[in-house]
Amino acid sequence: MDADVKGGSACVRFDGNAGVTLDCQGHDLTSIRLNGVQDFTIRNCQAHLGDVHTIEIVNSSRVTIENSDVLGQVFLDGSRQTLLRNSSFRMPVKPPSSAGFVSCEVCFYGGSDNSLSGSTVDGGWDGNVTTTYQRQGVDDAVGTSNESRPTIVDNVIMNAFDAGIESSANAGPMTAAVIRNNQISHVGFTGIASFYIAGWQSSVFSGNTVSDAPSLLDFDLSGASLAGVSTSTLVDNVIESNTFRNPVPLPPLYGGRVTASMLIDFVTGGLSGTIANNVVRNNDFGTASPGPKLAPASGFVDGGGNVCSGSSILACQ
Repeated sequence: MDADVKGGSACVRFDGNAGVTLDCQGHDLTSIRLNGVQDFTIRNCQAHLGDVHTIEIVNSSRVTIENSDVLGQVFLDGSRQTLLRNSSFRMPVKPPSSAGFVSCEVCFYGGSDNSLSGSTVDGGWDGNVTTTYQRQGVDDAVGTSNESRPTIVDNVIMNAFDAGIESSANAGPMTAAVIRNNQISHVGFTGIASFYIAGWQSSVFSGNTVSDAPSLLDFDLSGASLAGVSTSTLVDNVIESNTFRNPVPLPPLYGGRVTASMLIDFVTGGLSGTIANNVVRNNDFGTASPGPKLAPASGFVDGGGNVCSGSSILACQ
C-alpha cells in the first residue's frame, strides 16, 4: 500500500480469501473486517477508527496480525488459530458517558487456540474510580467468552476499569488456558478475573506481574448462577511465580475496602462441583494487603515459596 484509506466501520473488507498477506507499510486502513478467510496476514498496518469492531475477524482461521497499531476494538468471533502479536491495541480515552461501556479491547468470542503475545493492550480508562468508573474505557482489556485453549503471554495490559484479563462466559470450565508473563496495571477490580463461568481446568497462570490494582486474581462464582451455571470445576490448575505490587482499594461502588491479594472462592455461591489439585507456589503477593483467600482449602496445594501476609491458608514467608 502507498496511501491511507479513510472511511467508517468495515472500511476494508475481505470475504473468503485464502493465503493473503496485506502489508500496509504503515498506512491507515481505518477499519478492517475479515469473514471466512484462511491463512491471512495483516502486517505493518494502522487501523484508527477508534470505536468498537475497528478490526473484526469472523469465522476465520489462521489469521495473523503483527507489527500493527489499532486504535479501537479488536473483535474475534468464531475464529481459530488467530495470532495477535507484536502490536498495539488501544481504546481512545473518551469523555465519560452514561450510555454504557465497551466490554473489552481485545475480545475472543466462540473460538479456539487463539493467542495474544508481545503486545500492548490499553483499555482507555483514566482511573478515576468515582467519576469515570463504568462510564469510560473498557470493562476488561482482554476478554474471552466461550473460548477454548487461549494463550495470552508476554503482553503489557493496562487501563481497564474492571480486569486486565477476564473469562466472562463459557459452557464449561475454561480448559488449557495459558496466561503467562503479562504486566497488568491500572485496573479497577483485579488483574485476572472470572465471575460468570464454571471455572478453570488444566490452566496455567505464571510469571504475571499485577500492580496498581485491588488484587492479583479474583475467581469466584458471584455471577455464575445468573449465567445459568449449575456446577463448578476448579481442577489441576497452576498459579506460580506471579507478583503483586502497589495494591489499591476496591472502587467505592464495591465498598472501597482493601481486599485480599488473591481471592479464589468456590464455596460462596453454593454450586456443587469438583475443586481439587490446584497448585499455588512461588508467588510474591507482597505484604501490603491481606493474604490470599482460597476456598475450599481442600482444593488447593501449597507448593511453597509464597510471599504474603499471614492471614492465608498458605504458609506465607
